Amino acid sequence: MSLAGARGMLFGAQEELHHEWARVRTTWDDRNAEAFEVQYLQPLDQRIRQAVDAMEQLSSLIQQAHRACG
Repeated sequence: MSLAGARGMLFGAQEELHHEWARVRTTWDDRNAEAFEVQYLQPLDQRIRQAVDAMEQLSSLIQQAHRACG
């Protein structure tokens, strides 16, 4: 799988998670739900952004290597 494909899958999974979380929040609306979001979902969003940034940098380096070798 290419890095672009992996990045797309990661974004798709994140989008699905947010969709399902919004659905759950329609019935789970208390301090525990808020704590879960703050403790788990918000940090996960940050980590996904960091992973995507790393994938983009890696993709750029791979393209540079291909140009240098080809």
